[in-house]
Amino acid sequence: MSNVVADEFHLLMERVRAGCPDAAREMCDLYGGHLRRVVRCRLHHSLRTQYDSLDFMQDVWASFFTAPREKCAFDTPDQLVGFLAELAYRKVADAGRKNFKNQKSNLDRLRPLDHDDPDRGLPVRGPTPSQFAVANESWERMIEGQPPDRRLLLEMLRQGNDYKEIAERTGLHPKLIQRFLLKIAEKRGNP
Repeated sequence: MSNVVADEFHLLMERVRAGCPDAAREMCDLYGGHLRRVVRCRLHHSLRTQYDSLDFMQDVWASFFTAPREKCAFDTPDQLVGFLAELAYRKVADAGRKNFKNQKSNLDRLRPLDHDDPDRGLPVRGPTPSQFAVANESWERMIEGQPPDRRLLLEMLRQGNDYKEIAERTGLHPKLIQRFLLKIAEKRGNP
């Protein structure tokens, strides 16, 4: 490490120890990337839905800035990074132990419900009554004022027929059906 870098580091550490908020911000900017990498590497994938990397980083910085002065006497940036990495590792490990310790919050035990799993006997979710009502109102507005042949096309689509099947039944070309649907979508503001 060059003398210039060492002098800058020592000056920054002195400003941090003196309680300078600008120095604290500078330190977070300079060494936060190292800290973020440690947290992201150590945070178990199943805990990522419960914790944010920034939460751990803030906790590490809070511990660092409130630690006794003699605990935070570093001669080199590498020593500081090592100390911060160890703090981050311990905080992530503590959170993991806490969450995996008891069955109540054991994330390995939690699994998403598969609504299409017939072996588990779970019902398949359908639309709520209000969603059903809104969809019916929207449908009524869409077919309102349409000629009977166009209503037939829309009704066939609603029943799950694809363009080919509709074309075979009505004698229309599939591209014509697509253009008709695009016009309706444009009128409704859904291109």
